[in-house]
Amino acid sequence: MEPLAQKLESRRVFFAANEYPMKLIRLPLSHPEAHRLETYAGLLAIVAIFLISLLVPPFEQSRFTMCLFKNLTGVPCPSCGMTRAFLFLGHGRILQASALNPLALPVALLLLLQGVRLLLRLATLADYRLQLSPFLFRILMVVIFLLCLGLWLFRILSHFHVIPSE
Repeated sequence: MEPLAQKLESRRVFFAANEYPMKLIRLPLSHPEAHRLETYAGLLAIVAIFLISLLVPPFEQSRFTMCLFKNLTGVPCPSCGMTRAFLFLGHGRILQASALNPLALPVALLLLLQGVRLLLRLATLADYRLQLSPFLFRILMVVIFLLCLGLWLFRILSHFHVIPSE
């Protein structure tokens, strides 16, 4: 077999042998009281983020930035615009949020999933984790890294007017 065909065949055998490339694991909490404060703090933070995004009106431009990287270098980081993007998401303006930071919607979805996980932890006194196969985990990490790197390169190039930003 060709090397690529061998790799693909080994991946097929891997998934067939392990049945699922990902699974949900339920771990009972050994000390539920010890995890209760952590759970409430996480839920409070997530609720606060979503409440602020609902209550604060979105604004197009900001006179200042909270980004330490941008304040020090003048160059935007991959998460620049995330705060304003969340404000737009909170008001249902998904396109404007994506224009400010394309990572805002995936981050909001991850926060929602984390909130559901924390609510499940409170209700069942067990922790739930999504376990990915090592192969799938590596692919996911590479994709996330490349997306962040691509976004950052785009922002740097548009900041220095190498490519038009609008």
